Amino acid sequence: KLHAYFNLKNGVVFDQFGVKLVNVGGIARESLSFGSIVVGSINTQSDIFLKAFGPGCPLLYAFSADEIYQKMCEIMDMEQDELKNKRKEAESWVRKYLHWESRIDEFIGYLQEAIDS
Repeated sequence: KLHAYFNLKNGVVFDQFGVKLVNVGGIARESLSFGSIVVGSINTQSDIFLKAFGPGCPLLYAFSADEIYQKMCEIMDMEQDELKNKRKEAESWVRKYLHWESRIDEFIGYLQEAIDS
């Protein structure tokens, strides 16, 4: 059912509204992989996040009830072309920074560092 929801071209995911989040969890990862717009309280500009996931994460930030409501209003006001571009942006970012095939050399390097130490 989640995959069916993520595939909705106008589907939006609101996830992870905790303090000082610096990680993209499972639902957010899957949602972004399907090109869904994701709103959460993840600090995508923190050094920890940037090192782990890279720049340009398309996640929309909101934490408080007012911020979440504001994001809902902004998304509802988006034109179809803008929604389509947001989906493409999410899919591109995921392919570059989350997909294992794009990062396999990096992961092999981590393994080699562990073996060497």
